[in-house]
Amino acid sequence: ALREYGSLLADDPSYSERATRLSEVVYDFSEVAASLASDASLKRTRGRITYQDACQLYHVQKTRREPRDLIRLIAGDEFVEAAEHQTCCGSAGTYALTNPSISQALLERKLDVLLATGASTIVSSNPGCLMHLEHGLQERGSKVRIIHLAQLLEEALEFDR
Repeated sequence: ALREYGSLLADDPSYSERATRLSEVVYDFSEVAASLASDASLKRTRGRITYQDACQLYHVQKTRREPRDLIRLIAGDEFVEAAEHQTCCGSAGTYALTNPSISQALLERKLDVLLATGASTIVSSNPGCLMHLEHGLQERGSKVRIIHLAQLLEEALEFDR
């Protein structure tokens, strides 16, 4: 949301300039992490991984490449792009609470698409998506794990013990 302040407050004489400056220096975790990571420092994961785009990140911030670049550094050829990756999982902030039947239908479709990849791990960057998808996976009795991109990076940075 901070990245939108420049356009949201463009007509406000008191905040326009400050909001624009703020919008220009806000970055998503994946943008920073992808710019700093190198495959020499990351441990490869086992198992196939797919990525669930968060709507805000994909559609508003237009951050699409960086999460995938980071996952590819960690998963290599085991990264599998899901079909319909740009579609919502049904969480959408409070949408799941205000429109439960539509949200559930979106969730079911999204889970079908994600599970069709054969991935053992689903990665997302949005806490709402993570909780919503995890609930759906539990309802299906699925053993597929779902984690935040930062968790995947943490696992890849762990030293052998």
